[in-house]
Amino acid sequence: MNLRIAALAAALLAGSVGTAFALSTPVVFAQTEQALRAKLKSAYAGQPARFGFENFRRRTNGKDEAVCGQATIYIGRDKPSLVRFVYRYNSGDAAIETLNAGETATVQKLWTPLCLRGRPIE
Repeated sequence: MNLRIAALAAALLAGSVGTAFALSTPVVFAQTEQALRAKLKSAYAGQPARFGFENFRRRTNGKDEAVCGQATIYIGRDKPSLVRFVYRYNSGDAAIETLNAGETATVQKLWTPLCLRGRPIE
């Protein structure tokens, strides 16, 4: 019985700790790629599109935590586009340049303070 209580207490304690700190960087990067891939697939539905992701960096500015990086978007036989992205994993908010004006503005607003000047999270 004491073992069950200890397991329950450990589970409650683990649940109260912020999920971002509980996740390892590879898990966060995998979650980021899934979120971005889903967003791009819905944006380019019905088109022959492929996506590649690179230069993942996990950063914080003290307020937000995010994964920043670049995505290469291949649409049919067109020349590939290299775009920046910011995925704030605590809120599940992904912004990718060139998808629409609002997303481009979000990436441009967050890129310097969060991605370039932010503190790395390892």
